[in-house]
Amino acid sequence: MVTNVTIPPNLYCVLHPKKGVLINTFMLENRTLKPNVFSLKNHQNHVLFRRNPFGRILTFDYMSEGKNFTIVGAGLVGSLLAIYLSKRGYKVTMYERRPDMRKNTISAGRSINLALSDRGWRGLEGVGIDGEVRKIGIAMKGREIHNLDGTIGFQPYGKHHQANYSVSRGALHCLLMDLAEKQGAKIYFDERCTHVDLKTATATFENTISKDGQLSVSKIKSDRIFGTDGNFSASRLAVQLGTDRFSYSQTYLAHGYKELTITPNAKGDFA
Repeated sequence: MVTNVTIPPNLYCVLHPKKGVLINTFMLENRTLKPNVFSLKNHQNHVLFRRNPFGRILTFDYMSEGKNFTIVGAGLVGSLLAIYLSKRGYKVTMYERRPDMRKNTISAGRSINLALSDRGWRGLEGVGIDGEVRKIGIAMKGREIHNLDGTIGFQPYGKHHQANYSVSRGALHCLLMDLAEKQGAKIYFDERCTHVDLKTATATFENTISKDGQLSVSKIKSDRIFGTDGNFSASRLAVQLGTDRFSYSQTYLAHGYKELTITPNAKGDFA
């Protein structure tokens, strides 16, 4: 349950996790919250407090410790979500249809690097892993424009020290999985989701590595299921087909994708 209330900037309230009634208040004198999220544990309940930058809105998140969460898909979004949830005390298990890219050589798909800007950094900063990601990134302060008259112009991406960061998608993916496991999340690979039962919160997985010609099938029940399985998502399909009055649209790009490699010239310069 999440409740929003307007309060004085330095007044904090504690509500009963189940009844939602006020059971305690306390004041913070001459203090600011760094970070803007902190928690109190009372019995088996986990209460998170958040303040917006103006200190007027406080958000209470009530959690029961020990809940099991299943994440379908261990890509960039799934791995980052696993870090967030694990840091809040949940038991998180991810299921990924592909092999572990940290141990196997698999196709990288579109090899273009990711360009991380403010929105991406905020997601990483939320769980305190932005410093780890900066170690594998390359600062891009701007771009050079080759004009028709042969001159070159520079267009900065920001002011002074500001820059976008170029990060290898594969390297970032591996790092996020490492950090998710470090927080206690479990990852099972070669597990393709074939069905999600929304009523019972049960996901069905088919192991893609056959044993004696047989594919093993497992049904996993959890308290919550998060679908982050991207293209051809089984979890999204379950919502689309299994939810009444659920509207959606699906379109396809009219063009395809082609990756080109432009090698340097004989002197090693740009061609």
